[in-house]
Amino acid sequence: MLFLLLPVLLIFWMTRSQNKKQKDLEESLKVGDRVVTRAGMIGKVTKLGDKTAEIEIAPGVFVAFLKTAIEGKDATDPKAAPADKKAADAKKDEKETKGAKPSAEKDKS
Repeated sequence: MLFLLLPVLLIFWMTRSQNKKQKDLEESLKVGDRVVTRAGMIGKVTKLGDKTAEIEIAPGVFVAFLKTAIEGKDATDPKAAPADKKAADAKKDEKETKGAKPSAEKDKS
């Protein structure tokens, strides 16, 4: 019985977590946000409805999407804050290490 119950609970817990993240994203959307859809379209939110969002994908081209079809906010948007502090710190560390020379090379110069 335990072998059947454990996978079911694991699947339930994983889907619940995904649903919560999607709901939080949908609630945080506002007009002017740059978003990425599940289809890969990148655009700016121009109108928000109960279940839909109108997204401008090119100047003058507006497309209506379900809010559930929005994958997340556009990470390439310079105005957008990083999703979490760890990701921002990792990028900062990566930039710093690329510019630094290894200590063995410093001694030779």
